[in-house]
Amino acid sequence: MRTLPSTLRLVAYLYNELKAHPEMEFFPRTFIFGAKAAAGYKNAKLTITGAGTIQLPAEDSTNDLIAVEGGTVEVGEATLQGRSYYGISVYTPDDASTVILNGTTIKSDYGVFLNGGNDKANVFTLNDVTIDTKGGCLYLAGEGTTTIRGGSFTANTEDAAIEVRAGTLSLLNAEVTCKTSKYSVTSNGNGSTTHGAALAVVPHTTYNPVNVT
Repeated sequence: MRTLPSTLRLVAYLYNELKAHPEMEFFPRTFIFGAKAAAGYKNAKLTITGAGTIQLPAEDSTNDLIAVEGGTVEVGEATLQGRSYYGISVYTPDDASTVILNGTTIKSDYGVFLNGGNDKANVFTLNDVTIDTKGGCLYLAGEGTTTIRGGSFTANTEDAAIEVRAGTLSLLNAEVTCKTSKYSVTSNGNGSTTHGAALAVVPHTTYNPVNVT
């Protein structure tokens, strides 16, 4: 069943229940609808609106709350929360990925990850985003353009709050904090290199250009 009919069916069901039983207790709930693109579709798009919370069950072993492999993901004022590895991960698809976050909050082990093997023209836009994580809030090792406007980024116990290893980053009026007391840098071709810095600029072993403004 397509997503829109599923949504209409849900709304109609809740409306009829409330109409038939006006005395019933009603609790706010967030409903998530999964969707997939057919193999012939090049540009799938996922849009999440509203101010609900997205999280995985405690027993779930999934590493990412949202994994992106091409297409567009747009998240509004929702909270991505859990003990999962990353809030949003972008891997190495055949096509570029676009990630747009507007007022989004991420509370996870790590925030947003861009794989170093990704050489596509990815676009990340983060407007008034709050990322509060154990480790890196943003790890940008692949190609692409990232624009951050406002918001706050806090790494509490490890890594740099933002580590840029390839691509272009524009950082505008954002608060970036790393609470790790000890500073260190270790060469690494497969993961973060820096601990104890708010912003680390460390070219990746792929030798792609890095630009930060």
